[in-house]
Amino acid sequence: MNSYHNNAVDVLVENICLSRTQLFEKLDMTNRREFRTMVDKLMKEGRIRYESDINGGGPVLSPKVLKLAEFDKESDDLTKVFYINYVPTNVLEKVLEYVEPGIDPFEDELDFHLEIMGYKLEEKYKGFFEQENGFTLDYTKFRYDLWAEYLFHKYGDLEQK
Repeated sequence: MNSYHNNAVDVLVENICLSRTQLFEKLDMTNRREFRTMVDKLMKEGRIRYESDINGGGPVLSPKVLKLAEFDKESDDLTKVFYINYVPTNVLEKVLEYVEPGIDPFEDELDFHLEIMGYKLEEKYKGFFEQENGFTLDYTKFRYDLWAEYLFHKYGDLEQK
């Protein structure tokens, strides 16, 4: 199991699309004020966000996760996706020596690249990701892109259940 360094996020990853009330119950918390403060903090940090429930219910919470996409260098085919341990964006910016590439303040953010475009992971950063996640990356055969996504049920996911 990947580490998201927060029990609420771990619960949301295991139980995609919980309402705020369902999350409170699953966490077995007793102090609603503490719970609201924690959820608000996670939202402000971009760790979770609200989504519209496609089943017609109220809003549900969706957790942010990081993943590495592995592509074959010869064919450029996607070969594997690794869900990796959570690393805060400000830490990733330091590790990746991220420099804002342009003049648009929104599109220059690392979060924008991770969610919309992906971020090409250079080989010099492989040690950090291997150490943090306990796997080996093979840059002789593959290239890797780092992505962030919010886990959320898609319409097709519901049809399979």
